[in-house]
Amino acid sequence: MDGWGGGLYFLFLIAIVIGLIVLAVQYWQITVSITAIAIVIYLISKAMKNAAAERRRIEAEAARRKAEDELRLRQEEIQMRQYQEQQDSFRRQLITLCDNSVWLFETVPKYLREAEHQLDRADVDFGEGAFAPFWDAVENAAVNLGRFCEGFQGINTNLMQYAQVAKQYAGTPPGFPLARQAVQKLGVSRSTADRMRVTVRTAQRNFQFATIYEQRKTNQILVAGFGSLAQALHETGNRIAASIGSLADSVSGLARSLDPDARDS
Repeated sequence: MDGWGGGLYFLFLIAIVIGLIVLAVQYWQITVSITAIAIVIYLISKAMKNAAAERRRIEAEAARRKAEDELRLRQEEIQMRQYQEQQDSFRRQLITLCDNSVWLFETVPKYLREAEHQLDRADVDFGEGAFAPFWDAVENAAVNLGRFCEGFQGINTNLMQYAQVAKQYAGTPPGFPLARQAVQKLGVSRSTADRMRVTVRTAQRNFQFATIYEQRKTNQILVAGFGSLAQALHETGNRIAASIGSLADSVSGLARSLDPDARDS
């Protein structure tokens, strides 16, 4: 029974297919139209899918480019902020170096005055035959002249640092506050060093004063790189001249490096 039922169902399907074929042949114009419509619908559907896919690709590409642009802008903003902070730091350094140099330049004359004061005391002590106080005064004069040299060395160090930072600073740097002529005016300090040398030479011709000197000439003088009193007495004048000359040349060199048309003021 089941076998007969399945056979009949199969024959029914064959009959339907044959009928459809007969109808398709008999009404071929309709068949062609339906087929054409189906093809058009398929092509339109495929084109729409392709267009949707292309639109999604374009949108994804636009989103990627937007993200890249935003990242680049953030990086540029960070770099610009870092650059500006660096430039601000350079300016602060330049101002600090200038201020410190002015302070040193205004400070060093007091060491010169104190050295002269100590030499005045040494003259009095020599006349009174006060051996130890005389050499105390001479040593104090040497210490103050050593500090005078250190001040100029400090200014020269500031100036060299200023020149390096100024080259990295994009803006107009604050002018270095010292001119060659102002520096050279302190060359009178050499006369104080000469006076000290004459004072010491006079004392060394006196046996009692010379004896005390021999006992004290190895005393350490921990300023301006001097190792002993004897070295300070021997080299102070030359170091003062060298320090002032070096600073004066450095000031002129700085003016030329920052402005080729600059002239010493």
